[in-house]
Amino acid sequence: MAGKITLDLTDDNDILVSVGVLSKLPVVNASHTAIKKWIDDGMPYELQGRRRVFPISKAIKWLIEHGKIDVSTEILDEFDRTQLPPDLRDKLASAELKEFKLAKEKGLVVEKEVVERQAYEIGKKLKDALYAMPVRLADELVGKKSNEIRNRMEEEISKILEDIIRDIENAV
Repeated sequence: MAGKITLDLTDDNDILVSVGVLSKLPVVNASHTAIKKWIDDGMPYELQGRRRVFPISKAIKWLIEHGKIDVSTEILDEFDRTQLPPDLRDKLASAELKEFKLAKEKGLVVEKEVVERQAYEIGKKLKDALYAMPVRLADELVGKKSNEIRNRMEEEISKILEDIIRDIENAV
């Protein structure tokens, strides 16, 4: 049974792993070819005889700092943020804040209170329109057959819902 592994990226007593093990780490998930390219780009490793081994925390720090792997929420499922070095935690928080501000400027983020107020107003309008329907239709429907009453009520409900949908579309 596989368990979740937390890596302490601040640990000086780093675990050494082979290319095969490094490539299979969920946070890395890369081919041997990609790892060899990263070595050429400067990713830290040590030699044990003629074999390259990688200090996990140093390798992952290097990969994050050089943009080779993305520190996203997917990776943060594997990592406890507190295990990241403070400078990387700050970079991550800063990047998330910038993304949030950009999304807000683009209108992709709306404040909770605005959404709640609009939902309340739409719900109130729907409730008021439905409660007013019997009063509006009572005189018109007196003496009508049940299928005529049903059809007229369905028309009225459809009109009310179309008005609500138009209001929602205009609010967005």
